[in-house]
Order: sequence, then C-alpha cells, then structure tokens
Amino acid sequence: DGSTGWHLATGFYILDKHVIPHQDFLSYTFPGKDWVAYEWLSDLIMAAIVQVGGLNLLAVLVTLSIAFLVLALYQRIRSAGSNFIYALLFSVFGLLTAAIHWLVRPHIFTFWGVYLFTTRLEDFYSDKRTIKSLLAWLLPYMILWVNCHPAFLLAFAITGLYMVIATIEGLVARASEMRTKKLKQASQLLALLGGLFAVSLLNPYGLQLYHYISEYLHGTTILAQTDEFKVPNFSGNFHADCMVVLFGFLINGLVIGVRKISFPSRAMTGVFAYLALSAVRHMPLFVIVVLPVVGTLY
Repeated sequence: DGSTGWHLATGFYILDKHVIPHQDFLSYTFPGKDWVAYEWLSDLIMAAIVQVGGLNLLAVLVTLSIAFLVLALYQRIRSAGSNFIYALLFSVFGLLTAAIHWLVRPHIFTFWGVYLFTTRLEDFYSDKRTIKSLLAWLLPYMILWVNCHPAFLLAFAITGLYMVIATIEGLVARASEMRTKKLKQASQLLALLGGLFAVSLLNPYGLQLYHYISEYLHGTTILAQTDEFKVPNFSGNFHADCMVVLFGFLINGLVIGVRKISFPSRAMTGVFAYLALSAVRHMPLFVIVVLPVVGTLY
C-alpha cells in the first residue's frame, strides 16, 4: 500500500528531528504549507519498529494485531452463547470480508478502538461492567487513538448513541426503578463523553486537529477519486461476496430473535451496515460490530 511509505517517512522525520511536523515536508507542490500530521504517533511507532527489525518485523506485528482482534471477536461470539461451528463460520466470513482493508496503516488503531468501545459500552449498558471499569478502558485508549488515527471521532458517535438510547429509555420507562437506572446510565455516559473530549485535546495540535479533519472530510473531489471511499463492488468481488453472506446471517438472525440483542446493538449494527455499503474502508468496521451481534442471535 502506497500510504505506508509516507507514514514511515513522517515517522523517520520525527525520529531524526525529535519534533512533530507542523509544515508539509513531503509534497513537491506544497513545501512548507501548514500541515497537521494527525497520525504522528502511529507513524512514529511504525518507523521505530522498522528501525529495530525492518519491514518484516512491521508486517509481523501488524499481522499479529489483526490476528488477536479476530481471536477477540471469536471469543466474544463464544461468550455470547454461540456454539463452536457458528463461531468459526462467522469468524471466517468476517475475516475474509475485513481482509479487503488489511493494510500496514494507522487505521489498525481504529479497528481496535471500534472493538473496545462497542463491546465495553454494551457490557456497561447490560450491567456487566461498572462505570469505573469503562473509564479505565476507554479514556486511556482515547489518548492513544486521537494521536494515531482521525477516526477517533467514532468514539464520540458510539458513546453518544448509547447515551441517547439510555436517556430515551429512562424517560419512557414506566417503572420508577428502571427510569432511575437508565437516567443514571445516561448521566454517566454524558460524563464519559466529556472525559473523552478532554483527553482528546492531549494532542500536539489541540482544537486545530478537529478543524483539519473537518476540512479533509469536506474534500469531496479527492475522496471521490480514492478507491477505499467508493461503494463496494458486488460484481465478482470476493470480499464483498463474503459480506453478503454475513448480511444473510444477520437478517435471518434478526427475523428469528431480534429481541436477543439490545436496542443500542441494533442501532449500531444499522449504522455500520450503512457505512459498509457506502465505502469499502468501512467493511472491516462493520465486521467488528456485527460478529458479536450474530453470535448473540445464534
């Protein structure tokens, strides 16, 4: 993947100069232009790994990271009550779908971020995890995520969705005990959102990071020419065909037992299904969200 090269170039620049770049030093046409290296920490980590053991070590470590993520998803499916055959089947089709975007790039941190936020928040929502445990997992990872990949914004979206649903359920609950419980959950998640925003400012650019990401996402001309931002090709594309199989399992499972999964899980699945159908780069994120869901459904 071509992007690996400039990530390494940025990382080596930081290692050599002992400074995080604020001007473009890579582009021939824009030398010295103001630049936000929003993936500086992942670039630094990648360059340091290459410096120690070459590109082979970098490839091995990224492969291990993906392998452990697939294993974590498999274990999550099993812990939801799914038997070995189903867990293996879902995991295989999930990894074949996600493999379309298995590249040596900083979005590996987003893969793990989506996994940690969706699973930990679901456990908290289901009273399997305390707010202290939630904060202990998510706040430190947010500090890492915000310096490694701009998709850290998903942390706000995922947490916000759980907060909104908990608030609505609390307001419409008839039993006072349930109303108190859900509104307390919502207030704790609101506090978590505040904490996530506070720690997100622990980056070299502060609020400027948000402005830069916003400008990038509004660059529709560039994004339209980038393959990974295009819709999946379902005409003979192996990865897309595997995603269709996952959609089949999901739809069938929802018909059989939609009540087995929480309302936030249903909403999250719908959001990431839409994202996966909108851009190739989101297919692995859909896999990360949907595998625990189908594990519960089956």
